[in-house]
Amino acid sequence: MIHELAVLAGFAALGPLVAAGPIAATRAGSDPVRLRVSVSPETVAPGGELVAMFELTPSAGIKLTRYPKIRIEVPAQEGLASPASKALGSDGPPPPDGLASNYFDKLDPIRLDLKLDSAVGRGRRELTARVSYAYCVTASGYCAPVKTEVRIPVTVR
Repeated sequence: MIHELAVLAGFAALGPLVAAGPIAATRAGSDPVRLRVSVSPETVAPGGELVAMFELTPSAGIKLTRYPKIRIEVPAQEGLASPASKALGSDGPPPPDGLASNYFDKLDPIRLDLKLDSAVGRGRRELTARVSYAYCVTASGYCAPVKTEVRIPVTVR
């Protein structure tokens, strides 16, 4: 099952710690970065394991940064056995003479392994994930952080 979500980055003049608002569904191609979440297997037994793949695809002229890191967190919540997280990128900023090294040339989908609670009931559920990353506009050098929530669809048999 694949859910495609368009992430709209809000532009704020309040500094680098200000993040964009929640996910917004907008026209294809109008967003700086498209976030796509896929889940395998599509149906899971209580106590079972599943894999959520997060694919971030920047639009033309947009680059994802290594610093700050791309972070995906699935906090403790009903139906989940334990929280899960993954971070990808650099621990510190690039040197002043090597700013180009701060961008991902290619970003493979990010895998997050999840385990359901053994007491979770049958039916369709949604787990919440928090995703944060930063991107830069190649032409202008403008960079912005993004923090958003996405839903991970899970069907329990």
